[in-house]
This record gives sequence, C-alpha cells and structure tokens, in this order.
Amino acid sequence: MQTGSQKNKLESGLNMLTATMSKDFDQAHKIKAESQQKTTGGSKVERLRKFVGHVASIDINEIDVSENVRQRLDTESDDFKNLLESITKNGVQQNLIVEFKETNDERGYSLTCVAGHRRLAAAKIAELATVPCLIKTFESDGQKLEIALAENLLREGLHVLDIADGYKRLMDLGWSKEDIQKYFDRNQKTVRYYLKIAHWPLQAKELIRDNPALLPGRLIMRKYACKKFNNDSELVLALSSELEPSEEKNPAAKRLSLSSKVQSYLETKRYSTETKDIIWKLLQDLQLVKVIPQKD
Repeated sequence: MQTGSQKNKLESGLNMLTATMSKDFDQAHKIKAESQQKTTGGSKVERLRKFVGHVASIDINEIDVSENVRQRLDTESDDFKNLLESITKNGVQQNLIVEFKETNDERGYSLTCVAGHRRLAAAKIAELATVPCLIKTFESDGQKLEIALAENLLREGLHVLDIADGYKRLMDLGWSKEDIQKYFDRNQKTVRYYLKIAHWPLQAKELIRDNPALLPGRLIMRKYACKKFNNDSELVLALSSELEPSEEKNPAAKRLSLSSKVQSYLETKRYSTETKDIIWKLLQDLQLVKVIPQKD
C-alpha cells in the first residue's frame, strides 16, 4: 500500500512528465507548421518560376504596385468609368504584366504590376478575386520601363506628358533617340518634340495636366512643342492664354466687339439715319448683333 509521501512523489512525477510531453507536442506542432509553410512557399515559388513567360490567374491581393508610367490615375474620368463597368461585367479581358522576383523573406517571392495599373485599380474596385497576368522577369529597369511604355502606348493611350517623361527616362537609362524612334515607330520630329516637352518647367506641365479640355495633347504637339520660346516664362504665358476667354471662344463677346466696331465705323460715315438703320437691321437679322445701339 502506497504511503502519502510515495503518492505525492508519483503525482509530481506524472505532472512533470505531462508538462514535458505537452512542451514536446507544442514544439513538434511548431516544427511541422514551419515545415509545411516552407514546403508551401517553396512549391508556390516553383510554380511561379514555371509560369514565367506565360499567363496565370493571380490573387489580386498578391500584386504590388510599382511606379507607374502614367503619373496620374484619374478614376473619375469617363474612360476609367467605362473600363470599370466593362471589368465589373466581363472581368479583366487584357492581361496585366507582372514582374516575378524571388526574395529572401518568409514569403519567398514578390509579384509587381509593371503594366496594367488602370485594369488592376478597376479590378480592385470591382472586388475581383483574381486577374490574368503575364508573368515576366526583367534584366534591367530599362527593359521594364520599355515594356510598360509600349504596353500603355498600344493599349491605354498615355497623356502627352507621360509619354514625354517616359522617353526622357529611357534616355536617362542609356537609350538613344534612334532607339526610341525604332522601338515605338515614331519619326524623328515627334520624338524630338516629346523630349522637348519633358524638359518644360513644372508650372507649364501643371497647367497642361490641370486643364486637359483646353490643353489637349494634340494642341500641345501642334502648337507649342514645335514653337521656340525665349524662356520658360514666355511658354507659361502662352499656355495660360489658352485658358482665358477670347472673342472666338465667347460668342457674346464677339457680338459685342462687332457691334462696337460697326458703331465706330458708322460714326465716320455720313450715311443717312435710314441707311444706318437698314445696316443695323441687316446685322440683327443675320444674328451678328443682338441689340441695336440706342440713338443719342
């Protein structure tokens, strides 16, 4: 028969054994979990490595956003709203391009959007779970920028300033003007104009970005990029003049100006009152003036 002392020793030994076993079990579970995580991470990296150069459906939350060639993403524009509506109804129809890199962190890899930032933003708003991506690796930043520029130019229509700054970045990375002309199928004059715009002062660029309706890309290229300005202030002043109402843009001002000119002209002539009245009536019938000036 066990004494009280023996019983206490036995219980104490059992408690120690249970605690040790519990600790061992916890450690075993931890090692197993870490092993599974490494195996899973490793297998994911392996799968992504095999998909380089191919299209795969990628979890939208795994895609990081890189510096965008498009410096402003206007989610309020009609173009973006149309894109969002299309993606909400039909999903992403054009592949994004993502860069795959192997990393030393716990995850073991990164996926970064190189081209298709608008589609990615619209897909997130539409709450899509996955998006189709062409998975690529790049040897240099220049190669990555080349792909982003080409993809955006061909598919999404970049702002004139984004094209200009993109070409300048390629030049900074060692491209020549001839390289840009050949790759993007541009003539020498067009490339020269874009590079000229890239060096315009910030104030001029802000005027263009903030007033797309009055300063569209076509106007910038045809009227300003081809013109020589003595200094930055002269350029900014010329761009600012496009924002001011003119007689041509303001029909009411034009009519007022014509009315004043006709009145000044008639004052220099010795026409009879009847003749003057006929002239004014004719102008009014032609809707060139609204009001006939009052006689003194």
